[in-house]
Amino acid sequence: MVYGDYYREGATVLALLSLGQLVNVWVGSCGLTLGMTNHQSLYMVISVTSGGFAVVAGSLAVGPFGAVGVAVSAALGLILLSVSMWLAARLTTGVWTHVGLAMLPDLLRRSGGDGRD
Repeated sequence: MVYGDYYREGATVLALLSLGQLVNVWVGSCGLTLGMTNHQSLYMVISVTSGGFAVVAGSLAVGPFGAVGVAVSAALGLILLSVSMWLAARLTTGVWTHVGLAMLPDLLRRSGGDGRD
């Protein structure tokens, strides 16, 4: 509203990229878990594969879809990376690193985000 139509056009790109980041935050510190439990090689393979996917998909999507296509590719690459590391952490260490929904009310209460004063 403040900056006009030029910036408003970026809202879709920002929303798509934010979705990828939301998944990344939700899975927790699974990459750190893999690194600290001597599974760095698996972390590297997952990172290179996901990054390669994002680069190839973005290269193919930029022509027909422009910035939105690249944003979708980047978000999907990040989601692929996050979910793959999350599952790898569970399979290799037996630990779930994600934020459980059962904890959400307690987190909101502690942060003051539940609307109560």
